[in-house]
Order: sequence, then C-alpha cells, then structure tokens
Amino acid sequence: MSDGKAQPNGTTSAQTTASGGVPHHVITGKEVARNWVIFFAGMAALMTGSYWLFS
Repeated sequence: MSDGKAQPNGTTSAQTTASGGVPHHVITGKEVARNWVIFFAGMAALMTGSYWLFS
C-alpha cells in the first residue's frame, strides 16, 4: 500500500482491483455480519409494518 500522495487520485484503487480482483475491505466478517443484521432488521420491520397495516 502506498500513502497515495505521490500518485494521482484513483491509482491505488485501480491497482488493488487489478491485482486482487476485489477490494480488501469487502470480504470481512464484520461487514457480512452487519449486512445480515441490516437485512434481518429490514425484513422484520417490513413484516411488522405490513401486518400492522393490513390487520
């Protein structure tokens, strides 16, 4: 990883994408867990809202 000061903007991200295929921060357990929590919270809110609305 370079500090980014010597290179123009966007070069580091392009290099990481070219070498690794995916950015480093995408595949982490914390992000996956957070996405699942958000997904389930959204689904629960949707179910509760629709049940309260139509009952």
